[in-house]
Amino acid sequence: MTDPGTRSGLPADGPRLEVSEVGAATVAELAGGVIATERDATDVVANASFLGADHVLLRAEQLAPGFVDLSTGLAGAVTQKFVNYRVRLVVVGGLMEAGSESWRAFVRESNRGGHLWFAPDRAAALERIRAGGAA
Repeated sequence: MTDPGTRSGLPADGPRLEVSEVGAATVAELAGGVIATERDATDVVANASFLGADHVLLRAEQLAPGFVDLSTGLAGAVTQKFVNYRVRLVVVGGLMEAGSESWRAFVRESNRGGHLWFAPDRAAALERIRAGGAA
């Protein structure tokens, strides 16, 4: 049995995604699990894609601490997975001002684009999704 608001058909040991409609978008919210490796990102984006989602919404604490350290390559690898699958990634919470000046520049540039957005809170993230991605 699945939780209300989720769609079935995913492996029980994979990331738990809750899918909802937000305006014209289908959003898969990461309700269980974290993205600590490139493989984790692949699992999340593949499952979201399987569920018909065009956006994945997750909280900043669901990303490995090394995500904000651009030298690890994790942010780039994760972003590339989502771009390849044509699924937008929306990160909610405290990463907008975290890390180095390079990180903050990465966040600013990401928020100007269409594939990876950082929002201060869930309401702001959902509003941007509802608006079709307009910043």
